Amino acid sequence: MPSSIVIRGTVLRIYGSSHEPIWVTVESDQPRYVHVLPCDEGGNFERLVPAGRSYFVTAHSYESLDREGWVRHRIGRAEVAGEADAQLHIFLTDQEEFEDRT
Repeated sequence: MPSSIVIRGTVLRIYGSSHEPIWVTVESDQPRYVHVLPCDEGGNFERLVPAGRSYFVTAHSYESLDREGWVRHRIGRAEVAGEADAQLHIFLTDQEEFEDRT
């Protein structure tokens, strides 16, 4: 099993202070927090990441856990369909890592 994989994806919607995230699953037993930046103008990202369990792909600055135990994020104003906002960064994280950082 490889120690890392390439994750490719597209941020579906980002507007105001909310967004609709993407789910990404990587296979291993070492989940790690990964900061991925920047997105391109279409909100696309590509990055080698450590292998791990299921990661929640969202944007800039963690806030709280949702009902499933995943970290939800909020960002400032960003227009993904136009040009990428300076605040538009992607985080891959999970509940265990969130708890380690709080």
